Amino acid sequence: MDAVTWTEQSGLVDAATGVLERYRDVPGVSLEAAGYLDLHGNAWGALLSDNASWVDVVTVSAQVDDACSEVRVARMRAGGEDG
Repeated sequence: MDAVTWTEQSGLVDAATGVLERYRDVPGVSLEAAGYLDLHGNAWGALLSDNASWVDVVTVSAQVDDACSEVRVARMRAGGEDG
């Protein structure tokens, strides 16, 4: 599994929207599920897939006062392949 994490200088909604917009431009990618992960709206997640070889697990967490957000994308590959 490969993973990347970065900080966006925007609130949770804008950060999550930006991530989904980037995936929208990738041919063959499907949004499998998305939604808030907590009752306060401080964490959001999504599952995206190329329907063949990988699934990306995306999480976005709001930081203090929703002034910035931490984004994490973890890619899982079919059959546990590396790379």
